[in-house]
Amino acid sequence: MRSELRVEGHQRHLQANVVIIGEVVAPRLQQQDGHLMRPKDIIVNMKTIYVLEQQNPSTITDLQCDKDDKFLYFFMLLGASIRGFRRFIHLVVAVDGTHLKERFRGIMFVTIAQDRNEQVYPIAFGYDDSENNLSWEWFFDYLKVPLVI
Repeated sequence: MRSELRVEGHQRHLQANVVIIGEVVAPRLQQQDGHLMRPKDIIVNMKTIYVLEQQNPSTITDLQCDKDDKFLYFFMLLGASIRGFRRFIHLVVAVDGTHLKERFRGIMFVTIAQDRNEQVYPIAFGYDDSENNLSWEWFFDYLKVPLVI
């Protein structure tokens, strides 16, 4: 991965492009032999996220699959992010969704804030199979309770 990431847009509203997101996400989707993980492998991998709740106090995760074990919804909010948000973050939170294309269709939700050093502070991530009112409601239901100050 490059040590410097490019951004597009106005300085006050920077956005990561597809290349940047790919550079960050792709290494996590590769198996040790260098091949990309299949969707079924990703599902199995994400099921292990339950361990996060065990090892990181206050971590909240949710993974839902359909009757055929196809991946539908995923939510992750690390306990460290909750504690950091409550102690060090300005009271402005940005939530956005980005459409995933090609192999892994759906929408990825991202919640970030700005810390006191004016750096980007990641809070929560989610995935849904499509963008609609129900998917946004699902994401915010998980997000709102732990972040209430």
